[in-house]
Amino acid sequence: TTTFGSFSQFYRKDISETDDIDSLTTLSQLITFLDLTTLHQTSGFDQRFQFTADDTYDFLDEEDANSFRFIEVYYDLSSRKKGTSGRIGRQALRLGGILKRFDGISAGYQFTPNMRLNVLGGYPVDIVNNTSINQHKSFYGLTFEIGTFLEHWDMNLFFFDQTIDGIDDQNSIGTEVRYNDRTTSIFGMIDYDLDFAEVNILQLNANLLFDRGRAVYMNAFMRKTPLLAASNALIGRPEESIEELKENLSIEQIYQLARDRTADSATITIGGSQPISEKFQTNADITFARVDGTVASGGVPEMPSTGTNYFLSAQIVGNNLILKRDTGVLGLRYLDTRESNTWSIIANTRVPISRNWRINPRLQYDIRKISDGRTQNKIRALIKTDYRYLNKARFDFEIGWDDTSDEINGQSFNSNN
Repeated sequence: TTTFGSFSQFYRKDISETDDIDSLTTLSQLITFLDLTTLHQTSGFDQRFQFTADDTYDFLDEEDANSFRFIEVYYDLSSRKKGTSGRIGRQALRLGGILKRFDGISAGYQFTPNMRLNVLGGYPVDIVNNTSINQHKSFYGLTFEIGTFLEHWDMNLFFFDQTIDGIDDQNSIGTEVRYNDRTTSIFGMIDYDLDFAEVNILQLNANLLFDRGRAVYMNAFMRKTPLLAASNALIGRPEESIEELKENLSIEQIYQLARDRTADSATITIGGSQPISEKFQTNADITFARVDGTVASGGVPEMPSTGTNYFLSAQIVGNNLILKRDTGVLGLRYLDTRESNTWSIIANTRVPISRNWRINPRLQYDIRKISDGRTQNKIRALIKTDYRYLNKARFDFEIGWDDTSDEINGQSFNSNN
């Protein structure tokens, strides 16, 4: 039997000033994190007890200062010989490309070394308020894993069915496919909702390695925002549950409201890297992102489209510049969105002072042109450091400062944080 884990606490405070007159504390929190694992191994079985939780104490909120969350609390039993496993409790599993945290049961059966069936069911967990079991939603799902086959391929098929207050919330099927060899990595995924007859997620990632350390990559991610579900009908409505909504609307009207509150979004990134010497490497990429608008219905106003936003980034990365294992990054970034255009220059370094002590200074300067006519200049300085003591404890410290200058119609306003 082996028990291990970690305990950590972070205190963070943010202070804001405007024109050196008003000072306001905007954040004062103590965050505590606890993670404990106990493993018990025999010749035939492995047992695992997992407890993970965090607590946030807000010194500025007198009425509701404490926020405690169970993140994972479960018992897991698996057979070494057959590969069969079962788990009960609060857990998180990836299904259809989405990390789903839930209170319930999951089990897996290994038919052959290359074929496995996993089933799961229970109550989904809202991580924002997850100290109690969700009484409105329940689900079940399964995945069938195949691979590795043909040396480089892996795939799985998945099914997921979730209900909310007696009606179908989400009902999706899909597949994930992976290809990996020494120079190529490809991942594709599709999630199709049977109730709404629409594609929820379509994803394709590709990474290619060439000679002399050159590499290119492409990520394409198209999805519903938020994911298409009957519970989306509650967005912007005074009702707090689908049960309340059913008192005034038919099931068909609820599904139509859910469609009206759900937007299409797409993000595509293309980039690459090129070594230019033993110490230096260049990276560059371009990203296109768009979220379509939603229509007005059910007393909820429309949401306009963001239009197509552009993000350009280029970096020079150096290693072993002054000290062994140090890293320096000099980057230039341009953002073009509907609200503003922003140029940023970023200098970022990571320096190992000793084997156990590292510091990470960072400096960033932004020039932002806002659509309402304002011009904003911001300089931000940040330094992080961490020290590891006897390989059992680590101390982290971070301090940052930024100064912002806004100018509109000949008047300027300054603030710092």
